[in-house]
Amino acid sequence: MNLFLTKIYIFRGFIQQTTYRQIVFFSGIAILPLFFIDFFWGAGAGHHNAFSGTVANMWITLVTIYGMRQLILTIASPLNQQPFFWIFLGILIKRIFTLPDSLFSDYILTVSVSAAYILYSFTYLISVVENMLYARGLYYAKK
Repeated sequence: MNLFLTKIYIFRGFIQQTTYRQIVFFSGIAILPLFFIDFFWGAGAGHHNAFSGTVANMWITLVTIYGMRQLILTIASPLNQQPFFWIFLGILIKRIFTLPDSLFSDYILTVSVSAAYILYSFTYLISVVENMLYARGLYYAKK
């Protein structure tokens, strides 16, 4: 949930148009109760919160695609030198490649511990790639 709040803050800072910024902000805030419903009445603390995590991942993916589109339409300099390009690319790669983890984590864990280990290892590998892309974005932001 902390990373979800961070993403809301990043998107709110990137989107310039007031109406779209408010839509993104309030739609993100509207998803927050799903985490609490999932935690208290759904899976509980001991399980992976697949429903709220999947809804949040879909929201993050859609808003990231919107942000990437806005970046491509409004940019004058080379795209690969834009900090938000690398940040958005990291977010998209993480969300797209870890979707099976969000959807099927509990099921895979009950079927095979080995398969769960492979899935979690892949997720951690994708997280490393995501953080490398973030670092690249921060490098260009510092320039």
